[in-house]
Amino acid sequence: MKQVEKWKWRIRWGGRWTSTRIAYTEAEIRVEHPEATKLPDSRIVVELPETDAEIQARQRKPSPES
Repeated sequence: MKQVEKWKWRIRWGGRWTSTRIAYTEAEIRVEHPEATKLPDSRIVVELPETDAEIQARQRKPSPES
C-alpha cells in the first residue's frame, strides 16, 4: 500500500484567511491555493491500495462501524 500525507491548510478565501475542514495533499491544495500553508499538528497518513489484490482485500475488510 502507498502511504500519502494529508494536511489541513490555512488558505485565502473570499479575501480572508481561513482553515480547510478537509485534509488535502500538497499537490491537491496547490492547484487552487498556491499561498496555502500547512496547519501544525494536522498531518494524517492515508494508506491507498496500489494493486488489485490490495483493493480486493480492502473491500472484504469490514468497516469499523460494523
